[in-house]
Amino acid sequence: MNILETSFIQISSLIRNSNNLKLGSINSTENSSGDLVKELDIRAHNIIIDEIHKIPYIKGYISEESDDITFTSPDGQYIIAFDPLDGSSNINSNISVGSIYGLYLWDTELNGIGEIVVAGYCLYGPSTTLVRTQNESVKMFQLNQENEFKFISNLSLNGKSSKIYSINESNYYKYKNYKVKKNLIKYKMNNYSMRLVGSMVADCHRTLIQGGIFMYPATSKDPEGKLRIAYEVMPFAKIFELCGGASWDGEKSVLKNKIDLDNIHQKIPTYLGTKEEIYKFT
Repeated sequence: MNILETSFIQISSLIRNSNNLKLGSINSTENSSGDLVKELDIRAHNIIIDEIHKIPYIKGYISEESDDITFTSPDGQYIIAFDPLDGSSNINSNISVGSIYGLYLWDTELNGIGEIVVAGYCLYGPSTTLVRTQNESVKMFQLNQENEFKFISNLSLNGKSSKIYSINESNYYKYKNYKVKKNLIKYKMNNYSMRLVGSMVADCHRTLIQGGIFMYPATSKDPEGKLRIAYEVMPFAKIFELCGGASWDGEKSVLKNKIDLDNIHQKIPTYLGTKEEIYKFT
């Protein structure tokens, strides 16, 4: 399902051909997650919902920039959840940002959101890269000079072993899970390297390409974690597990969670990586 590709091409053009200092300006409002909203967030959000309104099989959408779920097509079978611009606080520094989405079945019997069936993200970096699930695989595409996404590779974490971890270590004394602190010490003792961009899409993409682990655990300040399950964590968990990796929320696989319509911006502790690294925490 090649959804949102047109939107990603438009957003890529917007980023490459605009004044990034202006796009990185902060508006006077906060979104439902408490993040400051930038001009780029709103413009990317509007580009994506314009495309969603053209897709009859999508019943409605959840966006980081919307307070509640919005229904668009009464006969639709799916709900799409998306973060229009992850890492937008980095845009005025010309650091890679991205868009994330997950497509969920609409459960007509329970009148709620069912399992995630498709997930993907677009990374706007030195090249514009689209990664999405297709059946039981994960495929990577690159935007070419003809403004078309061309397939370049299947992604897999099977057999990848990398001593790279991605975490905000400045929160070390705030982490609630003792295994996080214990494993961070082991990483240092075993010559692991820490890499952190600060954009979830960029950090998770590197982990998918090189191996290792990405973490955003619960802290004393954010006891439920900081990343949102519907349009950030669940889509990446789907991708990582289809790639042969694993996901964990501190207790179980992220994919065992359900999206709560009464709390669509729910946050969750997040661990994504190779099975070898994730199993060190379980």
